[in-house]
Amino acid sequence: MELLISERVPPERKEKTLRYFSSLISRAAEGLLVEVKGISEEGGFIKMAIEGEDAEALASFVKEKFGLAPMDLSSVEIGEILKSFISGEKSEGGIEVELGAARLGRIKAFLPLSSLRAHLTRGESVSVEEIRRRYCLVEGFPLEVRVARLEGGKIVAELSDKQFFIFKEWRSLPFERLIVAGALMEEVKEGVEAANLEEIIITIEPLSLLVHSLICKLGFASGPLASKLGEKLAGARVLAFSPTEVKVNR
Repeated sequence: MELLISERVPPERKEKTLRYFSSLISRAAEGLLVEVKGISEEGGFIKMAIEGEDAEALASFVKEKFGLAPMDLSSVEIGEILKSFISGEKSEGGIEVELGAARLGRIKAFLPLSSLRAHLTRGESVSVEEIRRRYCLVEGFPLEVRVARLEGGKIVAELSDKQFFIFKEWRSLPFERLIVAGALMEEVKEGVEAANLEEIIITIEPLSLLVHSLICKLGFASGPLASKLGEKLAGARVLAFSPTEVKVNR
């Protein structure tokens, strides 16, 4: 059985990310009659081959924990909810995301600016770049999306209800956040300790293997903390999220 995991693997973090994922799968497979035949990267995603009596059980765990990515464009259905990752391509008309990988290339979708404004700014006329800045939507940031329609063989998507309410919670709670992109959980924890931020960071929420949301204690501004943590996380991006910058009329 071959599975394409909904986890994006940038080239510069490939080896370490695959080793980390392998360790997670090894722990999950303990006690199961299953053999992991291989874990590799394909089209920027993690691919895993498994077999054995309990292969379905492990596959169910992986689907629940990480999500499964499509391996063929024809398998993507209208209305389907998928985990995606913001691509490196930028456009003034919206945000491009990657859903999965096929033999002919990566499977991508496009979130139009009009849809992003409706979900994230209540229609306020702001640019894509401003929306990305406010919500720390950097390359590799995971977004759960709903496939809205196909236009000329291309997928047009929108934020899922779940993703909308996640961002709504970010806006409504008084806590500032640090968004770390490009670091594994163990590296983030080490960075927080090295920066002496253990008493300031309330919790670390993993958004994907390499993207995390760090909630700050009340009264602490995220900007200076992002700079401080960034000094300890070489190669990662640390961004500041402030709910005061994304307030919208209810």
